[in-house]
Order: sequence, then structure tokens, then C-alpha cells
Amino acid sequence: MTSPANRSAQNVSKASLISGAALLTFTSLVASASVFLVGCAPDATSRMDAPKPALTVRVRAADGEHFAAVGTVRSLGVHEVATETGGRVVRLYVNVGDQVRQGQILAELDPEPLRLEAARAAAGAQAAKVGLDGARREVRRLEALVAAGAAPQRDLDQARTAASEAEQQDRGASAQAAQAARLARTAVIRAPADGVIATRHVELSAVLAAGAPMFALESGNRREILAALSGDVLDTAKIGDVAVFRYGNGSGSARLVGVSSQAAGVDARMARFAILDGAPPSGAAVELRLAGGAVNADAVTAPLSALVAARSGERRVLRLDDRNRLSAVPVTLIAVTPDGARIRGPLVPGQRIVADGAELLRVGQTVRPIPFTS
Repeated sequence: MTSPANRSAQNVSKASLISGAALLTFTSLVASASVFLVGCAPDATSRMDAPKPALTVRVRAADGEHFAAVGTVRSLGVHEVATETGGRVVRLYVNVGDQVRQGQILAELDPEPLRLEAARAAAGAQAAKVGLDGARREVRRLEALVAAGAAPQRDLDQARTAASEAEQQDRGASAQAAQAARLARTAVIRAPADGVIATRHVELSAVLAAGAPMFALESGNRREILAALSGDVLDTAKIGDVAVFRYGNGSGSARLVGVSSQAAGVDARMARFAILDGAPPSGAAVELRLAGGAVNADAVTAPLSALVAARSGERRVLRLDDRNRLSAVPVTLIAVTPDGARIRGPLVPGQRIVADGAELLRVGQTVRPIPFTS
């Protein structure tokens, strides 16, 4: 039989063994975790410091002899055909591209509301005429009685006043009737001139308000080109300068005839060119080429997507150095051409810039260049 003292010694020995085992297990876990962290830390750091891929392109020298811009052709003889009274569209006779003649019916509105209004106005005019006839007969009757001394002059004066008021009412009612009859005829929408339907704004059964546009009708062959030109170009261009343009498989020439005073973007205004020869269709996009040696002296061409706009409206690109680190370069946009954006800044042909996605990168960052293809 074990004595109490021996049992106490055994308990102490077991507790010591358990404590030692626990300590050994904790030490092993800490050592394993340390090895894991030491092994993983360099990989995580390397991933954080790894250069980000970036689409890059080399800027190109701009055409030193010409300045190119994209313009849009518009007709100078556009008629906006609108409904004068409004109403529900019950018939449509033409569509976009249809040739029409002056006076040809383009559409019809529901005539019933206008017809009823014309009938009401006509009835009002008839009633006013009857009232006027009665007032005039009364004047004639009292004139005879006053001449015979059978009626006072006061009654005749009152009758003449009433007749004068009846005349005014008759004129007003007749004018209303004529206006209502004219408006009833506007339910039939006719072409104001010979031309081509360029736009149709309405559909069958649509209910239109008074003055709502229905069609755009292009009449005549006179057209012009609108193009946004930068301040640098406008500083060297003169009214009367002639530019050549291309569209599709055709070409022509146009003369600069005016520049809008309103801005058309950052440091740009809208210029108007009268077409001298060539027959680009209305709405076509054309490439204008103007003499621009002075403007293009230090200009380069880059993708438009390379430009990043600041809140102030200024633009910049991100340039790569020999170690593929990024720096910000302020630039001025001269024009957007079919070849890309024509810009001016401290750039030389052949230098690499970020072609797209520059807003996702930061100055000083190192990137992994990926060639950009448009």
C-alpha cells in the first residue's frame, strides 16, 4: 500500500512531466512558425516590389508640312419640319433618305380635334355676325324715330355704341374662325422645299406637343465642314486659307471661312470650312490637312489613350526612363488626327510612354513594358 507521502511525490513528478511536454510542444510550434514566416516573407516582398506590366509605345515625329484634323460635314440648307399645333400622328409617308418635292405630304395628324375647333370658331363667327346685323338694324330704326321726334337722342347714341361693340366682336370672331380653319389644314405636314429626309423624329401614333420637330429636310447642295482646331493652329491660320480633305474614297478642298468664339474643348475652338470641290455626304467624317509647318515644328504623335487629364484641365503622359521608371511629362494637345493625338511637350521621337492605363500607375513606379498595338 502506497503511503500519502509517496502519492504526493508521484503527483509532483507527473505534473513536471506534463509541463515539460507542453513547453516542448509550444517551442516546436514557435520554431515551425518562424521557419514558415522566414520562408514566405521574401516571396511576399518580391511580389509587392515586382514591376507592374504596362502598355508602352514610342512617340513618333509629326508631319512637319501639314496639320491634320478630323471634321464633320453638315448641310447649309437644313429645314426643321415641326408640327404647329401638335396632335396624334395617324399617317407617315416618308423615311430617312427619301427624296421629296416641295409641297409633298410627309405625314398627317389626327384632324378631328382641329376640325371641331374650326367648327366651333365658325359658329362663334356666325353668331357675332347675326348680332352685328341686329345692332345695325336697331341703329337705322332709331335714326328714323329720332328724325321724326318719336325717340330721344340718348337711345340712338346707345344703339350706335352697341353696334360699334358688335362690329369689334364680329371682327374678332371672324379672325378666330380664320385662324382655326388655317390650323385645321396644318394637320397635313408638307415638305417646305425639295430635298432629302435626313432625320425622322416621330413614329406612328405618337402624340406630339405643339412645335415638336418631326423631320429634318436637307435642301440644296451647299455644305460645310466643322472641325475643332487648337489655339496653336488658329494662331497661324488665316481666314481664307485652303485645306484639302479626304473622305472614304473621295477628296476635295475647303476654305476656312470662320472660327467660333466659344470653346470646343481645352484650348480649342470650332472652325468652319466652306467646301470648294468634292461631294462628301452630310454627316460624313473627313480628314482635313492644312499647312502647318510652324505648328508641327516640335510636335509628336501618340495614342490618344496615353493622355491623362488633370482636374485643372492640363494633360500629361507618363514617360519611361532607361530603368523603366515613370515620370510625368506635361503636354499640350494640338489635335486629334486619324493617326493619333498630336501633342507638344518635352518629348522627342523614339521615347517610350505609357500608351494606355496611365491613370492606374504612379510617378516613380517601375513597370514591365508590354508593346502596345492599336
